[in-house]
Amino acid sequence: MYYAEKYKTDLYIKNLAINMWEFYTHQNNLEKAKYYREIADNLKEDDNTLININSLKLIELEKKLTSDYLRKEYEAQQKKQLLVIVGFVIVLGILGYLGITLFKNKKKRLEVESENLEIRKKLDEILFNSKNETEDSDFKNTNLTDRQLEIIELVKLGKTNKEIGAELYISENTVKYHLKIIYNTLGIENRWDLR
Repeated sequence: MYYAEKYKTDLYIKNLAINMWEFYTHQNNLEKAKYYREIADNLKEDDNTLININSLKLIELEKKLTSDYLRKEYEAQQKKQLLVIVGFVIVLGILGYLGITLFKNKKKRLEVESENLEIRKKLDEILFNSKNETEDSDFKNTNLTDRQLEIIELVKLGKTNKEIGAELYISENTVKYHLKIIYNTLGIENRWDLR
């Protein structure tokens, strides 16, 4: 409107006033709509208001302003898109870093758990072997026969006299006989002391 008045182009002013009147009518701003309607009504169309040199200058100026506006809008949109892409890349980078860190931590934890399991197995094996060696050495230092040592091992496993006899292909009475000798030799009273 400023440039239309500056270049004194009544036709252009009238068209702008009509556009503003319609805009404010749709906006329900009746006061401003009335103001622009009065401007449009006061300008009469006659042969002098036809397109003249000033109107052409105004049209060129409008094109330039529109072009500048569109260029600025496009640049602003490009900046927004760039910011969104950069933000997305940063978020992906952070998520990737966290994923790798969690994976490494999980891998280290699993390795440590595996090492701990191996150490436990070795300790159990050492303790079991030392216990067996102690027990075996206690029994080996006695005058027990191989058969009697076999019977002791089966008693430790919780087998009954009948099961021991069946496994060693001897009678249950023979197992009882060997147990009596074992008890006397070791100075114990029953099979529970063997365990």
